[in-house]
Amino acid sequence: MTVTARKNNIEKMEANIARVATSSTNSEKKKGGRVFLWPKVDQIILLRPVYELNQCLMLSTHNKYHIDRSQSIQAICAKEIGKNCLYCEASKEDKKLTPSDVIYVPVFVYSITDTNTGMKATYQEQGPNGEKIVKPESGFRVLELKEFGGIVSVFNSWKRRPSITDRDFTLELTKVKERNSYTVIHQDPAPMNPKIRAATPSLDAIEKRLLEALPPVESTSFDRISYEHDSPLASPTTVVVEEDDIAVF
Repeated sequence: MTVTARKNNIEKMEANIARVATSSTNSEKKKGGRVFLWPKVDQIILLRPVYELNQCLMLSTHNKYHIDRSQSIQAICAKEIGKNCLYCEASKEDKKLTPSDVIYVPVFVYSITDTNTGMKATYQEQGPNGEKIVKPESGFRVLELKEFGGIVSVFNSWKRRPSITDRDFTLELTKVKERNSYTVIHQDPAPMNPKIRAATPSLDAIEKRLLEALPPVESTSFDRISYEHDSPLASPTTVVVEEDDIAVF
């Protein structure tokens, strides 16, 4: 292959990657983007893992950050579903696209509190008549655990425990010398709320939701792979837990 032909192939692949990344971002916005738990600085999150660490899904995932979020890439590797992967091919030229293993931990979020104001985090949802409904930021989410970055402290804390479903935890994210730092506080052991246990989505349902939220991209078609889903992860208010049932911190 000539230098010109190789350059043209790389440019074509980069254009396809940019198009797919933009399409995936827009798709996530349309679906509400309420699948993942993304901690923010100066927040305290009270949560309960609903699966043990060794039960959780570990999937090879491509992550490439871009200051323009529409150009960032976060996708499960197509090899996880037995297909050739566009991003794996592109990683031969762009090492930032090399996949890494991510553990996806399903959790139930009781509340998210701003440490500066003491206010509970909320979000807005459109009602049946077009009105805006304010709801607390709570429900089932998926926390991404990686063996690098600030989140590694959470991974190290949990992997040493015989169980992570036997109690609630609080996570706090702070900035230390421009780097993210997590504080993990273990609550006293307590039975899981039966309402949460009964509504916990199956691992199959979680995997389908992850594949939809972070769609793999085949190298042959450049088309996103879509998946049907029916999971409580898509609705953060599936379970209503009364205040008396929520651990105090």
